[in-house]
Amino acid sequence: MIASYKTIGRSSALLLMVTFIGCGRPEESQRFTLYQDKVERIEGCHIVMSAAPGKGKVPIAAMQFVCNVPEAALKQSNWWGEQTEPLAFTVSPGDCLLLGETFYCAENIKLGEVTFKATFKWATRHHDHLELLGRR
Repeated sequence: MIASYKTIGRSSALLLMVTFIGCGRPEESQRFTLYQDKVERIEGCHIVMSAAPGKGKVPIAAMQFVCNVPEAALKQSNWWGEQTEPLAFTVSPGDCLLLGETFYCAENIKLGEVTFKATFKWATRHHDHLELLGRR
């Protein structure tokens, strides 16, 4: 009878260790880097960075994006598909884009490239609360 309690205790301890190790590490947040004039497909959206001068007090990147476009349009000169060409806008570090259900925030802007990090996602189907990604 004592041996079976030891076995149960060891099994329970192992199960708890596996559970805590799995829950204790935050998942690596998804990042992507855009390079000048290269159209990418992220979360079903086509996005392009047309300029990132990388100079000045606050670095900026000029961008365009469109969602709900067929993937085949990615390789065409009109990467926005049948829709009208999307308007250009600029982002600075910390500015966020909503692509699909995830908010990607500009993390780093260097000459000719900008890196975004998945930072928030909609926490409810009503889109009235955000969930911070990468933390528990």
